[in-house]
Amino acid sequence: MVLKEFICRDCGHVFEEFSKADQNPPCPACGSARVDVHLSGKVYGGLGKCSECSGNCSCCSGCHH
Repeated sequence: MVLKEFICRDCGHVFEEFSKADQNPPCPACGSARVDVHLSGKVYGGLGKCSECSGNCSCCSGCHH
């Protein structure tokens, strides 16, 4: 199991959780199953235009869906 950061497509909540590589957990805030792996700016800041993820894909090279 790996600690990953997720973002909920329904409510926007960002959370970390241990998960198997092929499974995404439900959102702890709203219970939605519509979650994606979140590539935060603090991890990928050197690759985009921003040093931290702002949630604005035009700024951070499209880490959100």
